[in-house]
Amino acid sequence: MKRFLVLIMASVFFASGMPPAESRAAEEYVLSLNLPIPPIHNRWHFALKQWTEELNKRSSGRIRVEPYFAEALSKEADAFESVKDGISDMAEFSYDVAVGQFPFHERIFTLIRPSMSLEDPTPWVLEMQNAFPEVQKELDGVKILFSHALTVGMLIGSKEPITSLADFKGKKINVLGDYQVANKLRAFGASVVNIPMADVFMSMQQGVIDATSCDYDMLVSRRLGDVVKHVTLVNTTGLVFAVVMNKDVYDGMPDDLKQIVDSVSGEYGRTLFKAFWEKKQYESLNVGLRHGRHAACPLGCRLRRSRQADRARHAGVDRHRDQDRAPRQGHRSEVPRTGNALRQAVEPVPLHRHRRQEVTRPRADGAFLRERPASFPPRWMFLRRDSSPTRKRSMESTHTHGTGFLGRATAALLPAESLSKWLSAAGMSVFMLMVFLTFVDVFLRYWFGKSINGTVEITELMMVIVVFSSTAYTQWQKSHVTMDILTSKLTEPRRALLAVATTLWSLATIGFCSYTTARYAASTSSVTLVLRIPLTPFIGLASFGFALLAVTLLHDLLKALSEACRRAGNRQAVLALCLGCLPMLGAWWVATHKLPGMGSVAVGVLGLVFLFALFFLGMPVAFALMATGLVFIANLRGVSAGFTTLGKSMYATVSSYAWSPLMFFMLMGYLCFHARFGEDIYGCARKWLGHLRGGLAVGSVTACALFGAVVGDVLAGSIAMAAIALPEMRKHGYNDELAVGTLACSGTIGCLIPPSTTFIIYGVLAQQSIGDLFVAGIIPGLLCALCFMAAVWLLVFLKPGLAPRLPKSPLHERMASLKTGLPIMGIFFLVIGGIYGGVFTATEGGGIGAFGTLLLALCMRRMNRKNFIATLHNSAKFISMCFTVLCGAIVLSYFMTMTRIPMVLANSIAALDVAPMLVLFAIVMTFCILGCFLPSMPLLLICVPIFVPIAKVFGWDLIWFGVIITVLDNMASITPPFGISLFVMKEVAGVTLGAMYRSAVPFVIALFVCLLLIVLFPPLATYLPTLMNG
Repeated sequence: MKRFLVLIMASVFFASGMPPAESRAAEEYVLSLNLPIPPIHNRWHFALKQWTEELNKRSSGRIRVEPYFAEALSKEADAFESVKDGISDMAEFSYDVAVGQFPFHERIFTLIRPSMSLEDPTPWVLEMQNAFPEVQKELDGVKILFSHALTVGMLIGSKEPITSLADFKGKKINVLGDYQVANKLRAFGASVVNIPMADVFMSMQQGVIDATSCDYDMLVSRRLGDVVKHVTLVNTTGLVFAVVMNKDVYDGMPDDLKQIVDSVSGEYGRTLFKAFWEKKQYESLNVGLRHGRHAACPLGCRLRRSRQADRARHAGVDRHRDQDRAPRQGHRSEVPRTGNALRQAVEPVPLHRHRRQEVTRPRADGAFLRERPASFPPRWMFLRRDSSPTRKRSMESTHTHGTGFLGRATAALLPAESLSKWLSAAGMSVFMLMVFLTFVDVFLRYWFGKSINGTVEITELMMVIVVFSSTAYTQWQKSHVTMDILTSKLTEPRRALLAVATTLWSLATIGFCSYTTARYAASTSSVTLVLRIPLTPFIGLASFGFALLAVTLLHDLLKALSEACRRAGNRQAVLALCLGCLPMLGAWWVATHKLPGMGSVAVGVLGLVFLFALFFLGMPVAFALMATGLVFIANLRGVSAGFTTLGKSMYATVSSYAWSPLMFFMLMGYLCFHARFGEDIYGCARKWLGHLRGGLAVGSVTACALFGAVVGDVLAGSIAMAAIALPEMRKHGYNDELAVGTLACSGTIGCLIPPSTTFIIYGVLAQQSIGDLFVAGIIPGLLCALCFMAAVWLLVFLKPGLAPRLPKSPLHERMASLKTGLPIMGIFFLVIGGIYGGVFTATEGGGIGAFGTLLLALCMRRMNRKNFIATLHNSAKFISMCFTVLCGAIVLSYFMTMTRIPMVLANSIAALDVAPMLVLFAIVMTFCILGCFLPSMPLLLICVPIFVPIAKVFGWDLIWFGVIITVLDNMASITPPFGISLFVMKEVAGVTLGAMYRSAVPFVIALFVCLLLIVLFPPLATYLPTLMNG
């Protein structure tokens, strides 16, 4: 075992100590290629890969292209600008995706589009580019290597055959991207809907939509062939792609290498791709149409298809050589899941106000409940649990200032607090419109077969308003996440001096965020895909939000200086401020200078050391992530690349529709809390389970698993339950060591219970049946829940004080308590039933749940104006806090990808000549190590393409391996020291990070036990798929 670990560590340190490629050989060029496709995509295997290999072959190894798949370096819409700024050396993108950036190209494509599906449009594009100078201006700053085009029309994948124009009428057809296609389908009489790619598979399976637009390769690469029974070829569109290269990199090459790049990327590249499109697209179609699926060409395209088929036959293509892949009939994905939201925040108010206006009211079960003003959180909620110095400081009045210069300057910035609060209120008004929009869209689509045009992109723009309108307000409330393991042990004077430095660093970081987003807003011409709404105003709002946050941090800096002067003296405070400037100067030097003798892996290791230094010094986690990403991306790729990555990541992360359930379920949770639905459901749980050891914690495990399953996300599922479960557990005397650990970790179970977004992504990357993966996760999910329940029982057995046993209630009281839980259970069943019944998608389920909860609260007269305002304020704070951490995590993931640390680790394991179980152990340890620093999604996209071929070599069942990968991927969110769920729950629960880590350890161990059982007994994962497939 020691020898095995030494081999891994030696390979990593050898790679980290290697000098850059340029220093090893003056004329060796390692070029990064950013691709929008996963590594299993046909376009990579049968075209782009051959092109990169030809470059390497003709240059005798002096040019080596490293692919970065699935938008690992930048989004496809930003690929062109990313190449200009040096984030990647090369990139492939489609002009159609980069909406608004190439207006002249779009006009050209509109003119020639009717003929694009009849012949190769690449010559048209080249002639237009050469004939019109306006086209050349759009492409300034990069070297165009070659263009290629999808030469056939679009496919409509459906469950019912579409053989005429009349068949389009009334069909709910999802359109992926192209607004021109949407307009044409509306003209055919179809009801066009906008559902993101991640939800298409489940939406087709559950009947939310009747059909979807797709291309040939999606039938295989996205597994749509599993749910599509008929495809219809329609001459409405074609796609033109461009492969571009950074001009400075190209100009810096020797003349002989330039000639090689030009020759390989010229006629060779175009010929290669022309052959690919004519050959492979029909092979993908044949694979997707086996076993009863049919193709139709209703719009005069039969001649076109026959011509293409003739060309394919003349090229010697055997259209029937692919292995049959039987459709997974009968695999109903036991869809959705739900979630609820966060904690009730603690306002800095004197403790004596907790005793005001207490009244009693009778409960349905005969008990009496003390009731305080709705605008005020219950005393038991968070005040009594957190005695850390950090929280004590936040309890002090934010408006006590000195009488000197610092006091006057601090007081002068106080109007920014009112502005932040009003801006946050306006943002939450937009949020309620977003919830209402989701409800109306689902209502119209289900009952009238109509859909609001551009719902997805309107929601994304509203998300930008919601988050960036509340970032400053969140800082005023001191709700951004910090790591206080070390700072909580310092004396008050030292803590005050350190706060000066960390606040100064945070101010500088947020200043750069404001600048980079403003820079992005000024340079972009992008518009939304369907409604053509310019993005500039919304990116500008992000910049303004960061600017207002910077003003808030300036206020905090002045206040920290004043506090440091009071506690440690003026000289010490000024010295702390000056010393705080030194690391900033050092970081700027690192960002603007190449570190001598250090390769990218070594820079990555240094960056992680820098990151954890900021964490332990008490800098807010989100700001530390952003600062580390900015400094070290600038070191690797240049300052311009660092600025571009930071600015674009801030906007792109927040405006991602896939994250909208996180917002919706947070709101739903706060609505449940303020409407006292949480008291109802936990009153029921107390009656039925309270007499058991850790009964409420066991109930929380089940609830978090169900909510996490609906949401499909560990973070959203765990946080969603906190607003309901944590107050009730604390009210009944449960210790935080048990309560917060249960809630933070139990959401991981939901990602094993179908439908699971992690399984969908793995199925796409590994080319496995998503239906089989869904079924395979059922037993492991139940096993994981049992392991967590066993962990709760063991903790309570060893430390009975963690969860006091409550007296057993009589049967008639238990039966009566069910009535109190019926309303909120009705909401949960509405969400789950709506997704299973094909009424709406899992992403929309959060919005429907929030809207339904609000209506229920109003109908039961449990929501008044004060409660509603408190709900919105608390939702705003924690939505902003979560998304700020996510933005920082995405920036860090880009940095980690550029360092190649994940690939070095994975390739080191692949090169080991050891027993299969040791290789599996190495894969597990790699996921655990990388999971400490990478979010689950980038971790999955980076590691699965590398580890799946290893699994094939050893003959492992890829369904079983997918279950293992899913457990490991979601374990990353609860693994100390970086597990993102721990950071968020720490702030949600108001506990120290050390306490959060300690509470998570038993459940991480339980997850390892579950993983060990799955490894030792593969039938736990493979029995049900085998049974279902006969």
